[in-house]
Amino acid sequence: MKPSSIIPGTATATLLLAATLTAQSIRTWDGDAATSSFLDAANWSDDTVPVAGDTARWNDNAGGNLSLTFNANLGGTSGFLMRITGSQAGSITLTNDSGVSRDIRFADSASAFIMDAPIVPPPVPEPAIPVISNPGQMVATLGELAASYSTVFQLGDTDRPGAWCWFQDERVIVDASNPNAPVLLTGAVTYAATGSDKRGDVDLYWLQLNSVTSGGPLVRGRFELDDRMEMDDHGSPAFMIRPDGRYLVTWSKHGSDSLVRSRVSTNPGDPTSWMPTRTTSDTGGGVTYTNPNFLAEANNGAGVVFNGIRSQGFDSNFILSDDLGETWRYGGRVLDALDPWPDSNDGGRAYVKYAGDGKTKIHIFSTDDHPRVNFNEDRTAPGDLLNSIYYGYIENNQLHRSDGHVVDANLGDNVAVPPTLLTTLLKDGTVVGGAAMRRGWQLCVSTDDAGEPVGIFQFRADDNKDDHRYFYARRSEGGWLVSFLAYGGDNFGGSSELDYTGLAVVDPANPDVVFISTSSDPVTNAPLISSATGNRQNEIFMGKTSNGGSSWTWVALTKNSATDNLRPIVPRWTLGKSVVLWMQGNYPSFYTYSTKIVGQVIVH
Repeated sequence: MKPSSIIPGTATATLLLAATLTAQSIRTWDGDAATSSFLDAANWSDDTVPVAGDTARWNDNAGGNLSLTFNANLGGTSGFLMRITGSQAGSITLTNDSGVSRDIRFADSASAFIMDAPIVPPPVPEPAIPVISNPGQMVATLGELAASYSTVFQLGDTDRPGAWCWFQDERVIVDASNPNAPVLLTGAVTYAATGSDKRGDVDLYWLQLNSVTSGGPLVRGRFELDDRMEMDDHGSPAFMIRPDGRYLVTWSKHGSDSLVRSRVSTNPGDPTSWMPTRTTSDTGGGVTYTNPNFLAEANNGAGVVFNGIRSQGFDSNFILSDDLGETWRYGGRVLDALDPWPDSNDGGRAYVKYAGDGKTKIHIFSTDDHPRVNFNEDRTAPGDLLNSIYYGYIENNQLHRSDGHVVDANLGDNVAVPPTLLTTLLKDGTVVGGAAMRRGWQLCVSTDDAGEPVGIFQFRADDNKDDHRYFYARRSEGGWLVSFLAYGGDNFGGSSELDYTGLAVVDPANPDVVFISTSSDPVTNAPLISSATGNRQNEIFMGKTSNGGSSWTWVALTKNSATDNLRPIVPRWTLGKSVVLWMQGNYPSFYTYSTKIVGQVIVH
């Protein structure tokens, strides 16, 4: 028999090794024999080995990890049941010392040989978070919400259609270390026909923001990070500014290899010159998405780069760097999404977005699964349950729900918990505005100046793929505010992704300002039919709130467009200024598109 490790943390872990017995006495492991054998009487209270019907209790008397050996004499021919509960943090390894392979049979009998721990009361359930639903209002001109604004500019090269996915952050950054010459960096995956030397290039674009606000010609450029990596927008890069002023960029394929690729700029503040690409395969499995965040006070004050990825188990994992992205090591597994039902060939993947507070915490928004997956209550078959949206945070290598309760005490032990143990921000099936919210998906998460999380997620109204709703969520000292934000319209692109909406984003430096892409009027839900095409098109809107997000005022940045305007992103810049970028063009799928990168600077 191969060794089996059980690491319970705060959840209950049970290993059942078949029995049909009746409990009689409690024998507590005290380890006085200083061996690892179940069969040494001195290892048990009263120096008596548990027999059939006894309860064998692991009482956390031995520190650290414990390796226990057993053979065919333990529990007789029917085997035994061992139950480990409570707060024991060390691992218990079971090893068969008989020298031959033996089967392990599982049983659910209550009258078994039980090894347990001190009972730990379950955490107090968190109260449901109410959802505010107030009507918004629309104004006619951008000047009613902004002091000034630039014209819409094109950042991407005309001959290089580019796109990004939305599970990489930060997809765009502003380096404001020189406030008189702020520099913007973003990236995209270039689309080109099969055989083209541009197809699947991972490109970095940079822009001198002053060249936009001055009204002169754009001072901009492009640097090719990766040549023809993969024709898939999931390969878009994520950026971070290091404490030394140099830039770190990381990216990956869409799960087809286990590599995280990274580059570091040659000089501080210079986006035109980069060190050679480095790769790490110490990632836990096939990688999709990268999310680098520098935590200055973590790692015992030495600082660490946390990089959230999807890898092992198709779940949220992370890698760490102690040298600002020069080298990487596998860090652990954040979540282990529950399978929709046994033998399902889809699902079991929680979608996660990350935002660091720059100090010690990583905030996450998570789903149960991909929004197309549905399941029943006990996850035995397809059913009525769909995606809810959850919140948690990572600190000191532990996963917490919103009230601070630890749901996973050791993220590095490769044993993760499902997202259902986190704080529920909006539960699937909740009725808001007279409609049941179904199939949630998070769109953005960031932090405000206090380091608190703020983000946006979406749901379908009554499971209607043509009626998505956007919600705003923000935490403060008073708790969570979750409010209806705007109507998000229908899905765009192919029918295989019925929850591909235009997306929405919070300005992290100005969290009372949001930008959305929608094919519906944000206030009335009326379809936006473009006079240029006669068809429904996605347009970009800016929203502002004066009451913390309870209600919103909107203005259109684009109108009657000839193509869609999709996936807005806003970097952290400065109070009172926003620069919003988006993809403009046609987007049939994540591997076929003709979108260009455009943007606008707005002073508000």
